[in-house]
Amino acid sequence: MTLRTSLQRLIGRDPARLSLRERAAETAARLAASKPAADAATADPPTLADAALTVAAADLQRVEATIAAIPTAPGQDLDDVLGYGILDAAADRAADVLTNTPADSLIGLQAKAAAILSDRFSVPSPEALEMAHSLARDVLNVQPVEQRPLPAPDSPEALTQFEAACREHTRRTEFANGYPDLKRTVLEWWTQDNLRKALEAGEIDPAECARLLRMASERELRMAQVEHDLDLGPLEILAFAGAHGTPPGVEEEPTDPIFELIDAHHAAFCTWDTAASAAGNAHPSDPGLQEARKATIPLLHAQESAFMALVGSLPASLSGLMALTDYLPTALALRGSHEADDEAALTVGGLCASIRKLVAERKVTAAPGAEPTDWYSPSPGFMASPAIEPTHFALIPHALRVELDRLHCIAVREFERQVRPDTAPELRERLRRLLKIDIFEAASLSGDAQILVLGMELDAVHTRWRASLPAHNEAQARFSWAEQDAKAQGKDVWAAHEAVWDEPGVREAIGLFEDICAELDPICRKIWATPARTPLGLAVKARASLVMIFACGEYEAGRDLGENEDLTEQSARHLIEACCAFAGVNWKGELLDGSQLTAPVASQDRPTPGLVGMVDFAAASLDELQSLRDLADQVGGVAYATMWTGRCKGRGGHYNAVGELTQWLGDALTDVETAAFDEARRRRPTTHADRETRLKMLARPVIQNGDPDEIAAFAGELAAHSLAELQGR
Repeated sequence: MTLRTSLQRLIGRDPARLSLRERAAETAARLAASKPAADAATADPPTLADAALTVAAADLQRVEATIAAIPTAPGQDLDDVLGYGILDAAADRAADVLTNTPADSLIGLQAKAAAILSDRFSVPSPEALEMAHSLARDVLNVQPVEQRPLPAPDSPEALTQFEAACREHTRRTEFANGYPDLKRTVLEWWTQDNLRKALEAGEIDPAECARLLRMASERELRMAQVEHDLDLGPLEILAFAGAHGTPPGVEEEPTDPIFELIDAHHAAFCTWDTAASAAGNAHPSDPGLQEARKATIPLLHAQESAFMALVGSLPASLSGLMALTDYLPTALALRGSHEADDEAALTVGGLCASIRKLVAERKVTAAPGAEPTDWYSPSPGFMASPAIEPTHFALIPHALRVELDRLHCIAVREFERQVRPDTAPELRERLRRLLKIDIFEAASLSGDAQILVLGMELDAVHTRWRASLPAHNEAQARFSWAEQDAKAQGKDVWAAHEAVWDEPGVREAIGLFEDICAELDPICRKIWATPARTPLGLAVKARASLVMIFACGEYEAGRDLGENEDLTEQSARHLIEACCAFAGVNWKGELLDGSQLTAPVASQDRPTPGLVGMVDFAAASLDELQSLRDLADQVGGVAYATMWTGRCKGRGGHYNAVGELTQWLGDALTDVETAAFDEARRRRPTTHADRETRLKMLARPVIQNGDPDEIAAFAGELAAHSLAELQGR
């Protein structure tokens, strides 16, 4: 007896009667005979379709029961069990009959409903969705929707239908943003693929991976179903059918430097990928694993540099443009930008496809000697980007979002530069209004307002924690010394401990340290529970982790240990420093110098002379104060504007020595302007001219700040000046 025959008999199938039509006819007769006589006389006999559905449902039920009864060893997959493939194929045949056979009566509908409740269709899948659609069509007596005919390749209809499908796809896939737990980074989502890779790399535990994998599977399935319903893939192929390959009649120009850049990036990526794969496949106990991983870092940097050189260069010929058009989507995919919702990859892919189409239709030809592009004259619907010294055009909605995020980051950094742990709350709020931070956060799609506020609370408490640490450590050392002395002299250790508690300053130092730790704990827990959407938010999470991992203040001391430091703490240190450096801050939350991320230099601690200390504001007249403020405002504005020009920037967009000087000059003049304003506000003039000068100095800053109390006070002073004018004083 063959395995197939045994399995068929096990599930109730007779090998001699494999014809579905014969079994359906027999079932129909049996169903008709089972009806009461009164019903049989008036009702139509069951149709062959309903009988076939009943047979298929019964087959599916038997197959599933057989599969459920198969014994398996722990960790063994059913695919490895002998005979499982035959059972699975039988279930597939039954499912096909249930899906593709229309029900004629309640009997057929009941068979389909029973199948939907089975284990095979209980898991969300295209097969289960099609089964549900089949039952719904039968209930509503609606014929299946026939597939729409596809347009001809390279026809106007193909392009029109593809553009309409893209717009509809964007609308239908808005649900994809409704999975916040799947947001891996600001620009990256968790997918089934990278979840499995993260699990293999030990970046995520199995329970969390399983939880996210279920959501990722559902999200990708829904998005794939939308693409299938819209025929997005076929329409894209047909819309740009003539854009594949090199257009005929285009001469190759190997002298274009873009070809060398493409080859350089491809070679750099292959070198890095080979080394990274070898390091990733190595066993954790391999003694050369650490060296192999370190060796991949310069290769990764070389690959990144090659990519930036590629995207930062312009083709010098039409053939170079076509080569870049063909390679750039591949390069983005190699870098991981291949997700269905990656706007950058979608935009680049659409632009490249459009270029290929235009060249294929001979609408674009080489134009030697063409005039340079005026980046300040964009076409309708586009704007120059970046706004300062633009290098390309961008869609207005996308460019506005980029500019808003850039300005938001500048405002937050300026806020953190000016705010200290002891800054009064009302001054903090005033500075937020002055920098329009609330407006930026309301307009930004990736704002981190909540976590940044928590980060400022964390930094303030952490500063006090670090200040209390030396006294706490000294008190702990006293306990250790007392214990050692007591053991050496044979005395009572407990009594020695109690004696230390009575020493001056010990109880206060430990109590203060524990109180501050009690303040840190709830702040850190709130930060961990708040999702980060920007690099600054990620840096806040890193600093919150630092507080708990290095709970005894050994973060700074551990730097000198090098390889002797505990591996867990060393890994945590590298991760924290990387997150903070990515956001442009150090582990204390202080801004880094843009030209050297590893050296934290807070702007308030720079060893540069201050202009405020060079001016005796108290001895200056109000006219002199007004001149100082106006001059500082004008020259400081020029300094800040100059800071954004190319001469003030070095490689990578960081400020060079000239940029640092102009930034310091702008900050110093801003301090002069503020000091002159504060001095004028403190004055109580008695003459008409001094009152008028003071009110002119206060008017614009008070109104711009928008503080109702300040405006009310200023209005009172203005009314008093008006009364003095009327009285001739």
